[in-house]
Amino acid sequence: MREPLVAHWARTSPDAPALIAGSETTSWAALDARSRQMARRLRALGIGSGDRVAVVSENAPDLVELLHAAPRLGACVALLHARRTVDELIE
Repeated sequence: MREPLVAHWARTSPDAPALIAGSETTSWAALDARSRQMARRLRALGIGSGDRVAVVSENAPDLVELLHAAPRLGACVALLHARRTVDELIE
């Protein structure tokens, strides 16, 4: 398996900004650590290779962590529109 993009940048430019959300800046090293932690939580929920993780979310730092965490487990993320109703999402 290839090195995840976030891990590459954490190794080569650990202190460089990876994510800016409002007044909070997250370095590549911090984003890598958070995505690894998120991957452990997903694994504990039974998420693994070949699984799909559906997400209903506005743009947020934890969404970016999830987008980097799921592929570490061989899973993929399906982003669902956050402004849809429940009925629209299940159609």
